Amino acid sequence: VVLPAVVLGLLLVIGLGILGQAKAGVQAVADEAARAGALTSTPAAAAAAATDRAYQVAAGYGLDPGRLGVTIDTGDFQRGGTLSVEVDYSVPLHDLLPMIWGGDVALQHSGGNDVAQLGPAGLRRVGRVERSGHGGRLAPTAEAQKRLMQAYILGTFVSGIDTIYMFLSHQESSYQRYAGARLDANDLGLMMALSIPVSYCLLIQGKGLMAWVYRLQLALAGTTVLLTASRGATLACLVALAIVPLTSARLTGRQRIGVLLTGSLLVTGVLVFVPATSWERLSTVPDALEHGTLSGRRVIWSAGWEIFREHPFLGIGSNAFRLVVCRVLAEPIRLDDPDSPAPPAHNTFLSVLVEQGVIGLAVFCALLGVLVLSMMALPSLPRKLWFVCLAVWLVGVSSLTWEMRKPTWFFFGLLLAQYGAMGKKRFTAQAGAFDIEESQAPALHLSWS
Repeated sequence: VVLPAVVLGLLLVIGLGILGQAKAGVQAVADEAARAGALTSTPAAAAAAATDRAYQVAAGYGLDPGRLGVTIDTGDFQRGGTLSVEVDYSVPLHDLLPMIWGGDVALQHSGGNDVAQLGPAGLRRVGRVERSGHGGRLAPTAEAQKRLMQAYILGTFVSGIDTIYMFLSHQESSYQRYAGARLDANDLGLMMALSIPVSYCLLIQGKGLMAWVYRLQLALAGTTVLLTASRGATLACLVALAIVPLTSARLTGRQRIGVLLTGSLLVTGVLVFVPATSWERLSTVPDALEHGTLSGRRVIWSAGWEIFREHPFLGIGSNAFRLVVCRVLAEPIRLDDPDSPAPPAHNTFLSVLVEQGVIGLAVFCALLGVLVLSMMALPSLPRKLWFVCLAVWLVGVSSLTWEMRKPTWFFFGLLLAQYGAMGKKRFTAQAGAFDIEESQAPALHLSWS
C-alpha cells in the first residue's frame, strides 16, 4: 500500500514540475516577444519581430509550437504607447499524469512593453527595456524568483520520497542512516534544512493546492533530516525553524491554523517513519561537541590548520585539500584505498582558507558581507527569510565542504537577484520621474537649415 502511494506522490510532483515549467515558458514567451517588438520602428516590423522571438523562446522551453497561440496587439504602437502580446498554450493531461488520457490544461499570459522609438525619451526607454532583458537571467521579477524557489522545493520531493523508500526497503546509505537520490546523508540533510524557511514563507503567502504542496514538503523535509540522522543538519534544521517566530506577528488566524496543521503533519511523519536508531545518534550531539572528535572532524581540522601554517597567503590550490591532508594526518590515508578515501575539510571556511590562503578567504568573506548588506536592504519578510537561510547555511557548512556545491551558489544568486530586482524598481521609478520633469520643461527647437 505504501509503495503505490509513494509512486503516485512522485508522479504528482513531477506533473506539477512539468506544469510549472510550461507556465514559466508561457510567461517568458509573452514578455520576450513584447520586448523584441517594442524595439522596432513600425507596427509591421513589431509584429514580425515579436512572432519570431515568441517561437524562439518557446523552443528554448521545450513548448510544442502546434499548441502555442500568439496574439500581438499593435493598435497602440506609437511613442508613449504599449505593445501587447497574449500567449495561449495547452498542456496535455497525459504529459502531467501518464495514467490520464484526454483533456488539456490551458495556460495564458499577457505581456506588454513601452514602445521605444527615436528621441531622448525613447532612448531611455530602450535602456530600461535592455536592462530588464539582460537581468532576466538573474530572475529580475518577484514572479521569476518565486518560480525558482518553487523549483527548489519541488526538487526536494524527489530525494525526500526516495529517502523514505530506502527506509521502508531497509537500504541504508551508511550504518543506520538513510539518504535518497544517491546523496550523502549530511549533504541531503542540509539541502532539506535550507528548504524549510523557503517553503514556510511560500506557505504563508500561498493558497489552494500549492499551500498543501508546501505543507507536505515541510513535513517531508523534517522527516528526511531525521532519517539522515545528520547531527549538523539537525542543528541547522532547528535554526531554520526560527522563521516561525520571526514571522508570527504578521500571520492571520487562518494562517496560524495552517501552520498548526503543518506541524501536525510533521509530527505524524516523524512518528511513523523515524526509527529509534536516528534518535540515538542525534542524542550524542552534546557529548560529541564537548568531548568527542565529531566523527574525526577535529583531527582533520587540526591537520588542515597545520597545512595552512605552511601556506598562509596563497594556499595549496583549488581542490587540493584531500590530496595534501592525507599526508599530514597522524595515520596517513592511501588515495588508492577505496575503503579509506581521503577526507574533505568538513568545514567550508577552513577549506577555503587552506586551499586559497588568507587572500582567498578574505574574498570569500567579502562576498558574504555583500550578501548581508544586500539582505539588509530588502523588505521585512524577504529580509527575515534570508537572515534565517544564511544562518542555516552557516551552521550547516561548519561541518561540510560546500564552497563548490550548487545549493550554496543557488541561494547566493537568488538573494542577489532579489536585491537587484529592488534596485531595478528604484531605477525605473527614478527614470519615470525624470521623464515627467522633462515633459514639463520648455522645449528648445533648433533649425539647421
